[in-house]
Amino acid sequence: MKRSSLFVAITVFSMLTFTVRSIFAEYIPDPVRINTVDVDSPVLLSAEKNINFILDKDEEKVAIISWNLQVQNAKSSMGEVSSEDLINEANEAIKKYEEILRAKPDCIYVQIEMASAYLVKKEFDKSEQIIRKILPQLKSSSYNKLLLFRDLTLFNLGLALEYQDKYTDACKVYENAYKDFLKVLKKNPNNIRLKEIVAKYEKLIWQVSVKMHIKDAEKFAEKKNYEQAIALYGKAQKIKEKKPDFIKDVELYSDGSDLYKKMGDIYREWSKERKAIEMYEKQVSENNDIWSYIKLLEIYFENKNYKKSEEIIMSIFRIEPENKIAKRYLEEIKQAKKVSGIKE
Repeated sequence: MKRSSLFVAITVFSMLTFTVRSIFAEYIPDPVRINTVDVDSPVLLSAEKNINFILDKDEEKVAIISWNLQVQNAKSSMGEVSSEDLINEANEAIKKYEEILRAKPDCIYVQIEMASAYLVKKEFDKSEQIIRKILPQLKSSSYNKLLLFRDLTLFNLGLALEYQDKYTDACKVYENAYKDFLKVLKKNPNNIRLKEIVAKYEKLIWQVSVKMHIKDAEKFAEKKNYEQAIALYGKAQKIKEKKPDFIKDVELYSDGSDLYKKMGDIYREWSKERKAIEMYEKQVSENNDIWSYIKLLEIYFENKNYKKSEEIIMSIFRIEPENKIAKRYLEEIKQAKKVSGIKE
């Protein structure tokens, strides 16, 4: 799976610190607190009612360990901490979690943060295993009433599945979480926290849908099932157009910024040159993709359309004045014209 370390760090940090910030909202010197709702009760957290759950001493320790690890994770994403040092930090955090767990085996919060630590280590299968053990306990224990714990556990599971390329499973997790929290929100429409959580899962559903379609399209393309591959890339593109704000992360980190180019490549391999040109032109119109320009240049040059080739070269030079491929084709066009007796 091609993912940048930066994306892993930023994603895990941004989502996990949401919980930690809430925990430390009223920290020092007062007891650590988190705002929570009873999801089984008609009396829910709202702008008017604020229900506070006070963590015990062991859970306070977990919160502090988690916060320190996520700070190191953020520093690693900015190059201030090496990957090796970050792994060591995660290992140390896990050792501390295990120590707390030995003393308090029924502490679900420590298990949640241990799963988060394995996400930082990129041991996604291990994180998934821990979370799947937690979920049945959440359904039957009082911790099921802790909104932040419930949210973080479901999010961690979806993330662990994503990083294993299990997009269908991840999407199901996010869809179920969305429906679950939406029910709670309907009972408490003024709850800002719940609105944020519901919006988050809605966004994740769209994002993972794009990733899922791209991954499936790639599989069909490898099998030369061009029609199905095009259809799936088309679905991903429609989501991009329908929810542009939701898929920005996908564009940056999951090869979702060049879907028209991908379709162009398939049409070209499929010997459908006109459709390939159409897709490449849509791609350059969308974001001036340099490689789509080069693909167009290759096609026009192969068809001896030197005028169009030169126009494409000028477009490339406006983006990359020293582009070596464009320079090489410009020289080849000059030679081809000379051989053919075409005047400049």
